[in-house]
Amino acid sequence: MGSGEWGVGSGEWMGGWGGSAVFICVYLCASVFPLSPFPFSLSPLLRSTAYHPHQMIQTFEGYQGEPKKTLIETNTHHKIFPMLRIITDFDGPIMDVSERYYQVYRFCLELVGQPGQPIHTLSKAEFWALKRSQTPERQIGQISGLDEAQSLEFARIRRQTVHTIPYLSYDVPVKGAIATLEKIHQTGIELVTMTMRRVRELDNALTRYNLGRFFADDRRYCLANDYVKTNDVSDKTQLMGRAIAELPKVSDTWMVGDTEADILSAKANGIPVIGVLSGIRDRTQLQQHQPDWIVNNLGEAFEVILSESASLRTGS
Repeated sequence: MGSGEWGVGSGEWMGGWGGSAVFICVYLCASVFPLSPFPFSLSPLLRSTAYHPHQMIQTFEGYQGEPKKTLIETNTHHKIFPMLRIITDFDGPIMDVSERYYQVYRFCLELVGQPGQPIHTLSKAEFWALKRSQTPERQIGQISGLDEAQSLEFARIRRQTVHTIPYLSYDVPVKGAIATLEKIHQTGIELVTMTMRRVRELDNALTRYNLGRFFADDRRYCLANDYVKTNDVSDKTQLMGRAIAELPKVSDTWMVGDTEADILSAKANGIPVIGVLSGIRDRTQLQQHQPDWIVNNLGEAFEVILSESASLRTGS
């Protein structure tokens, strides 16, 4: 194969009877030696919840802006990376929470504002740009026309409301995320989700969109329903440490996320991390914490992982 070209199933070695023999051999081995799950202990506070042929050329950008071009055969990777693990945040890479956050913003603004008070309700695009740049909630309230005292009340009500079950119905999968999960599943790569959602909040989305099929019961790391949060960076770093200790060893682990908590928890545990722009942080906020790559979405993150893993295997 030429430089940058890789993948199985190419005509160079999979043609004719020789290719068929190789395929049969691999198939029989996979049938005789299936992978089996491991039992794990669960923490009462932070725990993994116990629930029941085409090519793509893509340019990726690391945090320092260097382009990386790879050629990936996306339909020929079935079960060729059985010792690779991808840990992904749930909100951002998989679920789009922007509409939920915007509806909560409008609810809180209406609740706190006084009759006759001039209120400037931001458009969703304006609001989401402020959220992604980490503008404080009270400041968003003031930009919308609230005074200082009202903005503090606005922020308090927002914290109490934003993760409640009725508003979770506004969440939808990020465009292309489910298709990417399907591709990852087909490769044999192990999928783990690690999220600041509580059990009931994660369950809600897994059930509504049939996403549980991608994550084994003991590969779902989230907060217990009664857990008292400290801060996202500390809580996620604790979750990551627990996952590394509990999960069986693999040759390579990657983290995909959309916030500083994802980046810092991965770095604290020596895991390469890819920041995605499909979530609640913009490029400027992600760059401050220097992830190994910044890409648009989970699909591009997956292609980076395939490319880098292939390079390690070939020594290129």
